[in-house]
Amino acid sequence: MQSKKIYIVLIVMMIVLFIIFFLLYGVDEIIKSDDQATIVVGNNTVWQYQNKKWMNIEGITAFQDYNWHTFEVFDDNQKIGDYSLWYDDRWYIFDTEKNPVTLSGNLLAYEANYDLSVASFMEQKISNYEPVKQVLSRYGIDTSSKFSNAVQISFDIDRDGVMEDFYLITDAFAIDFEPDVLFSFVFMVKNEEIYMIYENINQTSIYNTCKPYFTSFLDTDSDNTYELILSCGRYSVEKEIQWLYEFRDNTFKILISNE
Repeated sequence: MQSKKIYIVLIVMMIVLFIIFFLLYGVDEIIKSDDQATIVVGNNTVWQYQNKKWMNIEGITAFQDYNWHTFEVFDDNQKIGDYSLWYDDRWYIFDTEKNPVTLSGNLLAYEANYDLSVASFMEQKISNYEPVKQVLSRYGIDTSSKFSNAVQISFDIDRDGVMEDFYLITDAFAIDFEPDVLFSFVFMVKNEEIYMIYENINQTSIYNTCKPYFTSFLDTDSDNTYELILSCGRYSVEKEIQWLYEFRDNTFKILISNE
């Protein structure tokens, strides 16, 4: 009889623990599984997030399905308000009176059934070139190489209260010098460790060289960690490339790209 009581108590405890675990984690996962979002980046990229999966929306007709949808619109990562989008040869933006709205920079817009957080950031001149030299040496490139663009961003991507430093260096599309090697590197420094995000080395053709730039830091899945959008322009190629990266398990992984 005593063993039967113990058995019943253990079953009850297991049921209680299961209920607690479900309330703490299961409900949240079920809620997140219903998250839906559409993200517009520039004029070439529309991503859809649904059932915890990413999908590319491609083609003019598919883009036009979003005509007159209301999006939260950002101009160079600064929120300007809720506006309607309309696609023809590119995205056009209109207010509630259907008056056109002009952007001065890069377009980022989203519509979602949950709070999708977009953070502001600021590019600045590189203050410490030691990590840059380490990366150049790692790829066998002269550490005295010139850059057509070299910027640094301090941003707390994992929200642990400590800023990470993001570097972007390239000699693509140089105007006042002719590079010996064409390269572009994007990386993060965290706790003095270097984590590569993007690397491209091309010794033969300027036409295949990418000039990358940061478009946005945003929390797309409400996990309290930011993802980042990196964009890339190529010489005389109209369509830009965008990648959405997450930092997980000490590695940057591409969630989706318009390539």
